[in-house]
Amino acid sequence: MLLALDPDEAGDRGSQQLAAELEKRGIGSKRVKLSEDPADFFLNEGSPLTFRQMLEEAEVLARGPQESEFFHQTGRLLYRARALSRPENGKLKVQLRIDADEFIHRDTLDLYSHRSRRSLANRLSERGGGAPEDIEQHLDELISGLEKRFTLTEEQEQPTQPVMTPAEKEEALAFLGDPNLVESLLEDMRQLGYVGEEEAKLLVYLIAISRRLKRPLSGIIQSGSGAGKSFLAELAEQLTPPEDVELFSKLSPQALYYLPKDYLKRKLLILEERAGGEGADYAIRTLQTKDKLTQAVVLKDAATGKMQTRQFEVDGPIAYLETTTDA
Repeated sequence: MLLALDPDEAGDRGSQQLAAELEKRGIGSKRVKLSEDPADFFLNEGSPLTFRQMLEEAEVLARGPQESEFFHQTGRLLYRARALSRPENGKLKVQLRIDADEFIHRDTLDLYSHRSRRSLANRLSERGGGAPEDIEQHLDELISGLEKRFTLTEEQEQPTQPVMTPAEKEEALAFLGDPNLVESLLEDMRQLGYVGEEEAKLLVYLIAISRRLKRPLSGIIQSGSGAGKSFLAELAEQLTPPEDVELFSKLSPQALYYLPKDYLKRKLLILEERAGGEGADYAIRTLQTKDKLTQAVVLKDAATGKMQTRQFEVDGPIAYLETTTDA
């Protein structure tokens, strides 16, 4: 919030008081320093350009809530929660400050723990904060607010797909229309340091670009130890946009099941050495044949403490490459 009070001692004092009250409610504020009374400023000399410059130079008095903070006002109680970590593994540990007319309460607890919420509600009720069941409802609302804040932050952090400029698109189409396209591709591969084995290089590249097809291709690069099979897999990675390829040295049996739903969709998945992913072999084969992974697991509900079944899905299809020394 921008505070443009009179440019005098009373205006400074009022700005500080307002900033303190706004900060309690999780609202950041800045002090806009005008040369005279706001009304006189616009009547006499103030132009939109001058005022915009003053807004940019405004002094920060109080910062708004950060990603890990959430404010919740309900009745007589003002809750301010700062998460100590992201919600995960059934835990949401927070530093909590609760302001009331009669008291200020500070605490550190796991909001996902029903026992912790009930204990806090009883203690606040004893201090005159209201009925325990009402306070527990406030804490549930606090959990929802923090979860939404983290979800919004995660969505904003998601990488966006690069967009080609008209010039880049025209250049790409011209490259695709080149009668010597295959030779141009092979020359690019030579520039990356891989000489010879033209057919193998083209086949691996074909597998990589098939990720965009309805039924992508898969391949196994088999050779003796030290014969360059890893270099060929790395070549496919280098020739694929970073956002469209995932290279793993090792995969645990459950690793793919807990990825975000669209994380592997139409990507090239490369396993550097087959021995490093034997435990995940079933998941990989399922993705290749069914274009989807589905798993149901039993987890404890963080809010109620009861066991419940949750379903996880990871969508394909994927193009797939692995290397091995097995004959």
